Amino acid sequence: MIGPLNLWISFCCLLGVVSGNVEKAIFVAPPSIPLPDEGPSLENLQLEALTPDQPTVRARLNATFPGPESPYGSDSWLLMQGLSANSRYEVRICWVATQPTSFKTHLFSLLEVFEDPTLLQALSYYVETKDSIVAVNTQKDDAIMASDSSAMFLRIQAAADYFTSRKDLMEHVRTVDVEIILDPYFLGLAPRSLLPTVAYLAAVIVLAWYASSRIVQYFHLHPNDFPPTFDQKAR
Repeated sequence: MIGPLNLWISFCCLLGVVSGNVEKAIFVAPPSIPLPDEGPSLENLQLEALTPDQPTVRARLNATFPGPESPYGSDSWLLMQGLSANSRYEVRICWVATQPTSFKTHLFSLLEVFEDPTLLQALSYYVETKDSIVAVNTQKDDAIMASDSSAMFLRIQAAADYFTSRKDLMEHVRTVDVEIILDPYFLGLAPRSLLPTVAYLAAVIVLAWYASSRIVQYFHLHPNDFPPTFDQKAR
């Protein structure tokens, strides 16, 4: 018969099955800088944008098997704007376990991309092909960003990470459903999305301490309300 301990150990072993479904990067937003006069503007790029007011983008990203020309898979570019300069943020990519994919994230300031020919060429190629990312959510954030706000580029490289006997899946890698989340840090200590969890744990700790102290106090004030233990009977 399987005991409770064995069941608990088996359950804990299963918890690690979906542990690889989040890729994240922590960064500090750079200072706001004027854009160069020459080259593409942010509006002309027409990239999917992440902002503090619209921090989530659900999309389907193209993925390919690693090769000589693309050792880390297919490229996808997004724009993070409306950031507070010198503030800490976290960007996360979440995807389901049924689509084994290896993701790499790279963060660049605007000048890093516009002044680097290799990065600018990769961005231009993505903008021209444009079918590398298909946004699932259709809501657009048309709010005008503050003039002193910061912006960054997010480059995502997706590589298929599986092997199967199905020839169609080996020749044509399907798009990957992802959710990309921009999460600002609270006071530079922890992501804001964790605040409800922290508040819940703090409430549980306070209630547990209060309940345990009341129970111990009751035991001391009413010792005769409980039957004697085995040791007390022996005495």
